[in-house]
Amino acid sequence: MLISLEKKLAIFAMPKCASSAIHAEFSRINAIRLAGSPDVKHTNYMTWRLHLVPYLESLGFTGIETVCLFREPLDWLESHWRYRQRPAARNGPNSTAGVSFEEFVELYVDGRRRPANLRSPARFVTDETGAVGIDRIWRYDHIDDFLAYVRGRLGRPARPKTRNVSPSRPPQPVAAELRARFREHAAREYEIYERVAL
Repeated sequence: MLISLEKKLAIFAMPKCASSAIHAEFSRINAIRLAGSPDVKHTNYMTWRLHLVPYLESLGFTGIETVCLFREPLDWLESHWRYRQRPAARNGPNSTAGVSFEEFVELYVDGRRRPANLRSPARFVTDETGAVGIDRIWRYDHIDDFLAYVRGRLGRPARPKTRNVSPSRPPQPVAAELRARFREHAAREYEIYERVAL
């Protein structure tokens, strides 16, 4: 997460949504950079609202706008699968070496067992009641619009470089029945992606 107190803008780092590239480029012009541990870097909206907002408001910083990217749910899951196939992850508990994408989807739908133990993108952008709290959400495939908005708000051109990219692979087939199960499981994600995201 990046927070510009001067410009009153908080950029949330949704996992697998170019967060490393965005952090690298915009961190030099923001007052606060939450990074290091993935749990810190990928601070979600609920943590922001319950802990960071009261702290910042106690210091006189109010009215901070929140923005983030949101990826098509199955594409988001595939990016995690590809990322966990990289050589550096092969000996880790979340490695997907030898796991097909369909198997990964099955594991995710059936309870997020390793190596598919992932946090819900919907919960990343919602409060404790399940209501979307982020002020502006862009679809990941509209990243240029997102970047144009952030550049405008920060008053400075920036060109994020590609970082932390998942290994390239052809699109992975998913059987229709499993795709339907995934869509039902990720119904809230699809609602946000299709109805909320710009």
